[in-house]
Amino acid sequence: MRHLIAKDFWLIYGVGALFMLLSLNFYYVGEESTYPNMFQQLWDQGLWLHSADQIARPPLFHWLVSPLAHLFGWPYVKEIMRILTILATTGTGLMLGWLAFKLSRDHLFAALAATTYLTFFDVFLYHGWLAYVDPIFGFFIFSAIALLWVATHEKNWQLFTLSLLAITCAFLSKSLTAYVFYGSAVFVLIWQRDKRQFLLKPAQIVGLLIALSAPLVWYAVTSSGQSQSTGMTAEILQKLTGANSGAFQLGDYLLKRLSYLLTTLLELFPVAWLAIYVLFSQFVLPKELPNFIRTAGWISLLCYLPYLLSPESSIRYLIPIYPLFALFVAGIIWQAGGKWITRTRIWMIGMLAFQLVLFLVIFPLYQKHYRGENYMIAAHEITRITQGQPLYSNDTSSPGAIVTANLNALRYPLPAITPSPGIVFAKTPEETDLGNWNNGFVITRTVKFANTQIVKRFQLAADEVYLLCRGTACNITTVTPTPPK
Repeated sequence: MRHLIAKDFWLIYGVGALFMLLSLNFYYVGEESTYPNMFQQLWDQGLWLHSADQIARPPLFHWLVSPLAHLFGWPYVKEIMRILTILATTGTGLMLGWLAFKLSRDHLFAALAATTYLTFFDVFLYHGWLAYVDPIFGFFIFSAIALLWVATHEKNWQLFTLSLLAITCAFLSKSLTAYVFYGSAVFVLIWQRDKRQFLLKPAQIVGLLIALSAPLVWYAVTSSGQSQSTGMTAEILQKLTGANSGAFQLGDYLLKRLSYLLTTLLELFPVAWLAIYVLFSQFVLPKELPNFIRTAGWISLLCYLPYLLSPESSIRYLIPIYPLFALFVAGIIWQAGGKWITRTRIWMIGMLAFQLVLFLVIFPLYQKHYRGENYMIAAHEITRITQGQPLYSNDTSSPGAIVTANLNALRYPLPAITPSPGIVFAKTPEETDLGNWNNGFVITRTVKFANTQIVKRFQLAADEVYLLCRGTACNITTVTPTPPK
């Protein structure tokens, strides 16, 4: 019976992963377009060890995406990135299933844990398929933690070595914060005697020190290392200190932290909610759970606290620890027995049905009538107006970046659209100049520039994007200028 139920969960897992592929038909969403714009510019310039000025990131995501985009054509870069995201998401779930089985030797628990992760509200319906780097970042971080955990459990130095390689890949895909997650796992595991004996052997200590030194080596050997390290450190400190939030107000801070906690619970629907109900309705104490379930809870808590307490945070920063949350709450359901396992399966099937309705009906309608299709229409209009004249994009906001990404796809095989020559981006669009150029068009968020004409204003939902011209390029268009509001 348990074997059949395990198969049911894996079936839900497989169908849910396939349903995510429906997202390949969606237009760009949110900040998805930032990376393809940057990657195409880097590819055109032959740069592999740099990150663009707008994003101080190591280039592993660039290494994964750009060769495939070049092979299949840059107009398909959005689809390529989403496929990589979906592979990372499903790979994380499979890694969780492997970890759960290694710790419990129970096929049902492995299937339950993996499917719990995949059907989390945020994973299943949004960040699990969205073309951000975070799911790939999360895959490498959780793989590193899972390999480390099993390595200490089985005293296996080969898995430990793979764990060090995985955490290095995590850093190279996004940020130094990878080591915070990994360090939290090491800290919790080292409190257990059998695991401490393995981790404190000289060879393991040397390995950990080498892995921790990887960022220093990277920043030292790459020409853009200093700018990457400075930009990344500044960004982390801004979020930890709330430097962009204005004057500190205790009441506002507490309200935002409560909101973040409640949002986290929402994103972990439905299994986390069922597990909480089980804990309170059956008076199950955490100390009554198996040791590995409690360990998952401690690692999750230690990783979660910096984001819960930080004045500036985002739910997507939690993607690396979603699998640990899943291991913990699935463990509670698993311990509760058959009735609760069956109820969980029903809720997961309900999530499948909702996912299908969302992907086939709700989200396509939203993109057609509010955000999505209108960005592509604007790109077609700009292509028609500019007629091959020099075109730049100085709008780094989400609307401007999406329009630019669509333009890059329409204009291919022309090189990627870049910011105007000599531009220096300031904190606000009003403080940013247009750079040094005499002829052509530019996409901006504001119109307060000398020696330019407003060609057209595009109203994109609640946002505005302007197309300006300068020099003889203004003479080729017959479009009646649209005045700003």
